[in-house]
Amino acid sequence: MNYMIILNNKNEYVEWILCKGFFALDILDNEEINDLILEMAPPDYPCIVVCADTTDISGTDPYRVNYVTKSDVIVWGDVLGIH
Repeated sequence: MNYMIILNNKNEYVEWILCKGFFALDILDNEEINDLILEMAPPDYPCIVVCADTTDISGTDPYRVNYVTKSDVIVWGDVLGIH
C-alpha cells in the first residue's frame, strides 16, 4: 500500500513508526528499537512521509520510506517557478 502523511514533530514520527509495524517488536530489545527509530528518522520536521510498497520489486524490504522536507518543497517550487 502506498501512502503519504505529514509528520509535524518527533512525537508524531515515533507514534507513526511504531504503529506501522516496521519493527519486529517481539524480537528486538528497547535499545535496538530506539536505535532504529533514530536511524530511520526524517532530517527535519514538519515533513511529508512517502511510503511505497516495494514487495514486487524487492523481496527483502516490503516498504520504502522517503521524507520530503520544507527545503525540498522550496527547491521544487523554485524549479517550477512558484514563488
